[in-house]
Amino acid sequence: MRHITAFIFFLITAPALADMNGATWALMDEKTIKYMETRGESDFPTLLVAVVDDGTQRYGFAEYICLVLAEHDVRSALVKIIDYKPFSKNNREEVELGAAICRL
Repeated sequence: MRHITAFIFFLITAPALADMNGATWALMDEKTIKYMETRGESDFPTLLVAVVDDGTQRYGFAEYICLVLAEHDVRSALVKIIDYKPFSKNNREEVELGAAICRL
């Protein structure tokens, strides 16, 4: 049974993050994503995505997420792909596996 834990933080009044809400729901079906979190300003939010590290770089996966965000009218964002294992420990260490700056 597949478990995805997603904690998504939004500022309800911000249009960019409201659009981000739809995008994150669309990403919930991705089996590789173990955790997602939205951070930052409404005009340039950061989407933190934790995956299990399989030894590959995840820049292409970050760009794919940019495409999903664009489909939901998120005009700009930073996508950071991090290793789930060190992040899921109590220290929430962010070991970056890939990243992309999304702009429409």
